[in-house]
Amino acid sequence: MGSQLIHWPENLLQRIAGEGYRVVVFDNRDSGLSDKHQALTGNMLAQRLQQAWRGETVTPAYTLTDMAADVARLMDELEIPEAHILGGSMGGLIAQIFAAHWPERTLSLSVVFSTSLDPQLPKGHGWHLLYDDNQAPVAAPRSLPDDPNTFADMVRASAAESALYTGTDHRPTDEQQLQLAEQALSRCYCPEGYMRQLLAILCHSDLREANRSITAPALIFHGAADPIFPVACAQSIADSIDGARLEVLAGWGHDLPDSMHDWFISRLTGLLRVSETDVACSAG
Repeated sequence: MGSQLIHWPENLLQRIAGEGYRVVVFDNRDSGLSDKHQALTGNMLAQRLQQAWRGETVTPAYTLTDMAADVARLMDELEIPEAHILGGSMGGLIAQIFAAHWPERTLSLSVVFSTSLDPQLPKGHGWHLLYDDNQAPVAAPRSLPDDPNTFADMVRASAAESALYTGTDHRPTDEQQLQLAEQALSRCYCPEGYMRQLLAILCHSDLREANRSITAPALIFHGAADPIFPVACAQSIADSIDGARLEVLAGWGHDLPDSMHDWFISRLTGLLRVSETDVACSAG
């Protein structure tokens, strides 16, 4: 949510590609260099977020299903008939929806630090970062400042906030946090896009029933120290997908630091190879 394609570490992507795969990474709508939605902004957007947070029914700018359809359209444009689908956090929600709606295009499903949207699941302590004490979305400047010193302050604040999402044992360095924050803010700054994506999440229903139709081999990755989604959220996903396997790493939070890449790659490539063997056997 609010992340850009650069938040997938380049060295992790290169390692997946090094296993012989073509890796396609993209900015979701309303983030990065993708188009920004202009019809729901300002006070109206803030009001709808508050209403949705209270459980009231509101109309989002777009839905998570719309965002899953974006994936299908991107695959069409790139002439990719089927692929291994991997998504993290909000992307994990989109990946689940994609696998349920487009099973014929899903070779395997990998869901990273995400949830099933079961309303009974616990929320991690990191959710307080999104809302203030009055249940209003946390305010952000509408645009980046011209003052380099003020911009540097924003970079430091963004890096400090990102540090709150890390785990206990697997953490990026302070320098890495600062570099990524500066790169992200320089590439795109769209706080209302972040809010519209959050609204899409809050307005979406429980995924568990749809997940029961997922037929692709599925692997659920999660950190035992995730401050946003407790492990129960990942267990809920795994329980709702027939044959899905849950892998939990101690000390890992809600990011992708270097120290967890070996663990992640070994399990991901195992899933990809097994799913391709299944496809080959079925084709034969």
